[in-house]
Amino acid sequence: MTRSLELDAAEPHPSWRASLAKTYFLATRPAFFTITAIGVLLGSAYAMWHAAHGAATDAAPLGSAEIGITVGLFLLTLLLALTAHAAANVINDACDEATDRCNRTRLYPFTGGSRFLQNGVLTRTELVRFAVALFLITALGGCALTLWLATVAPMRAVALAGIGLVGLFVGWAYSAPPLRLSARGLSEIAIAVAWSLVVAGAATVVGAPLTPAFTQTALFASVAVGLPFGLLVANILYINQFPDAPADAAGNKRTVPVRFGTRAAWGYPLLVVGALALHLSLTAAGLLPWLGILAFVAFVPAIRATRILFAFVRAHPHWNDTTDFSPLRAAIVATLQAAHGYGLLLAVTLIGDALR
Repeated sequence: MTRSLELDAAEPHPSWRASLAKTYFLATRPAFFTITAIGVLLGSAYAMWHAAHGAATDAAPLGSAEIGITVGLFLLTLLLALTAHAAANVINDACDEATDRCNRTRLYPFTGGSRFLQNGVLTRTELVRFAVALFLITALGGCALTLWLATVAPMRAVALAGIGLVGLFVGWAYSAPPLRLSARGLSEIAIAVAWSLVVAGAATVVGAPLTPAFTQTALFASVAVGLPFGLLVANILYINQFPDAPADAAGNKRTVPVRFGTRAAWGYPLLVVGALALHLSLTAAGLLPWLGILAFVAFVPAIRATRILFAFVRAHPHWNDTTDFSPLRAAIVATLQAAHGYGLLLAVTLIGDALR
């Protein structure tokens, strides 16, 4: 049975415009900010662990003032990361208007966009202006933080500038023309890079009061440590593309499920195995503690999601003949649990190992 395009009771309604501040806030899809918050926490935890067990020799016990600065840097980094995430979400809604409008197989709130544009709550012009404002706020805040960091840890400031530029570029280019990475089957790479940079950016900033000295090797290490997490975050986007595949195909959005059909299901366990293998490699190289293997508990939901996805594609071999993707809702939730669980468990492990 074909799903109607009429407003779902859970979706945004034009009456929401009665409170514009709340409307604009909800248009950023704040329910998904938790994954970015965990990325910042993971990067901060790695900075603590590296200061306690890494190669740095200039680490010193922190006084109350340094602790206060560290906490303040963590909160500021979190705010900037969330603002960048919000900007990327809003510009994505503005640029995906056509495919989202004809999306009959969406699983709200996970796929099909925020629906603020399609349901007449905000206009495309309003969304674009809001996205630009959020990108500018992020850029200005990042510049201010970089300038301050240059006074206490110059090499960290240089690293942060690079991370910020690449992050903002990916956030914009993911959805906006002319690149539109999400329409070219490059979504997973962009997401993995973006969230590994969230981890690296937090480690770079929060680590300043802990170990001011910073090397290129330390930067690459923090990016590498963030990659398993980035791959699991990419899997959230990856599995979300399956319910959107019919609308994406109609709108010439060449995502992996559109390009490869049911064979695309193999990409999901590939990303999971990649994250697992990379974590083990980082551990063997001494960049993560062996205790961090406790975070592997989070892979259990990913295994469950894999089983659900493969059962679904076996039962529905052709996207154009599929109108009900609701069985994948459980797989999407399990994928969210895997990414959140891995980042949180690894962060807790790193902090605990740093403090003992």
